[in-house]
Amino acid sequence: MLKPANRQASLGVVLMDPGDDTAEAWRHTVAADEPRLRVHYADTARYLVEERLDGPEVSVEALVHEGVVGFLNVTAKQVLPGPYPVELGHTVPAPEDGPGGAAREALAHATAELVAAVGFSTGVLHAEWVLSDGRPHLIECAGRLPGDHIPDLVDLAYGGEGLLAGLLALLSGDGPRPPRPAAQGAAIRFLPTPTAPGAVVRSVSGVTDAEALDGVQRVAVALREGTGIGPVTNSWQRAGHVLATGTTPPGGGPHGGARRRGRAFRPGRTGR
Repeated sequence: MLKPANRQASLGVVLMDPGDDTAEAWRHTVAADEPRLRVHYADTARYLVEERLDGPEVSVEALVHEGVVGFLNVTAKQVLPGPYPVELGHTVPAPEDGPGGAAREALAHATAELVAAVGFSTGVLHAEWVLSDGRPHLIECAGRLPGDHIPDLVDLAYGGEGLLAGLLALLSGDGPRPPRPAAQGAAIRFLPTPTAPGAVVRSVSGVTDAEALDGVQRVAVALREGTGIGPVTNSWQRAGHVLATGTTPPGGGPHGGARRRGRAFRPGRTGR
């Protein structure tokens, strides 16, 4: 696997199979940039070549007080198949009958080991893992709130104090934030663009219907009439998202119908 060491949103990340064109993969990785999101200053380009691990991906969000993990959530993930592992969905908490839920105890133990290994004291920790060979393997971690609306999902699923409020409480010296069970399930599904390279969007429909479905909290569609359609190789190229809640977090995420009905894009060829 190739990836830049100082980018976000899966920019430049390439999963490779035997026989793949390494030169083409390298060109994709080194060309990754965020000119509108990064300060323009001299920076040393750094890249990683990592062993590829196959298995379900999850993340752990933890509130840590003086080196001890308190509140801990496991988020199940859906990833775009193929060479560009763009995240297409998150479910909070990870369903008990799925890989993330079944590995919760192992992930909690691995998170405690990670906290001790890096000397993490107090704050919020977001770590991403691959479940392979029967155990969690660390992909990356950061002492910050997660992205992709995961804090919103945690707030909706657990109720009461969320990740941001818990972090502020920790930083103000208000003691540890204890574990607590989720009250419901919450999920977000990101909308990949239709497979129609070289086409443009002629219409977008179904958004209002999706917003009216029971449990749907938010629908956002980034595509507009006339938008060009290309391959999705990073998170900035996703077409929108649907965020919903349900009484339980089933494996497919709550309200799959909202996802389908909100993704009615009608592409057409340029010039038609």
